[in-house]
Amino acid sequence: MRFSVRVGAEVLPGTPEYEWVSSVVAAVERRTGRTSRWDRRLYEGPSDQSGGKAVANGPLILARKNVLDPVVRAYTAQAPLTPDEIVAARQAVYVTVHEAVHHLSDAGDEEAPDAVWHGSPAEIALEEGLADTEAVRIEMDIIRDIGMDRAVPRILDLHISAAEYSAYNQAVDDVVHGLAELTEQHPDDVRAVIHRTPMAQRYAAMADLVIDHRLGDLTEHRAELRARLAEPLRSGLGALPRYEGHDRPAEMSPQQAADIGAQHAQRAVREVGRRLPQLRSQYAAVADMQRFLGEHTGHSTAAGAGAGAGGAAAGAGAAASGAAAAAAVVLPFRRELGRAVE
Repeated sequence: MRFSVRVGAEVLPGTPEYEWVSSVVAAVERRTGRTSRWDRRLYEGPSDQSGGKAVANGPLILARKNVLDPVVRAYTAQAPLTPDEIVAARQAVYVTVHEAVHHLSDAGDEEAPDAVWHGSPAEIALEEGLADTEAVRIEMDIIRDIGMDRAVPRILDLHISAAEYSAYNQAVDDVVHGLAELTEQHPDDVRAVIHRTPMAQRYAAMADLVIDHRLGDLTEHRAELRARLAEPLRSGLGALPRYEGHDRPAEMSPQQAADIGAQHAQRAVREVGRRLPQLRSQYAAVADMQRFLGEHTGHSTAAGAGAGAGGAAAGAGAAASGAAAAAAVVLPFRRELGRAVE
């Protein structure tokens, strides 16, 4: 098997590590009600990897030292675990749940007009924020679901801080709550819509929520409205990768990054709200003009019908020959390489 990311040794079914990871993935599916796209292949990460990666519609890659080994140690230790060992096991659960949530996401069609490209800053910020906030929300339930709270006493007494993605997490939470307020929906319902939507189409789905609840009488202009409403959200979240991971300035604390995430999200949602009355006025005027023109040009429809019919007949032969020529063209197959998210 070829990968676009580096991997270490394969972890085979039947080993304790593999069976534990499988139980976590199954519990994540049950808790979320969504199907994992994990292909059931598990690999150790390269030696310099500390966490995990989920390859789209493919394998799961987890660090041996920081994820797999602490889990095995937690289950097999002959003496009570030290506080550090319990912390390491809990962190391993969090990483695995985070990567399992990534595998619930469908890549979507990045060639669509309203798509966000895979690997773009806006897509990374939204996907990582969604995965991490979901992992934080359900990881304690996952521990109980797989019985790890009984196998590893005191593991639920710990608090795991998702400091690595603090800007993404805060921004996603604030966008969800902001859209919920604009649309008068529950935040959980807004979040569920985003999670269910393929990654490339998620900003369009957020814009559609606003359109359906605030501009529902103008849906014939959905494409234009969607572009105008999705843009502030894309640009707001798309500015955040510079504050995460290796790109985050060394002097910036996780809380400062979270504050920046909140500022970007709140500014984006405010801009969406500000555009609503402008768009209503603009496209209501367009609709009025279309109705006016339709009422005053209707008399010419019958006169043009005969000419239109003749033109259609004349063009039929040309269309048929054009279709035959197009059928002879073989388009190159675009092979989508596996993309990993962390």
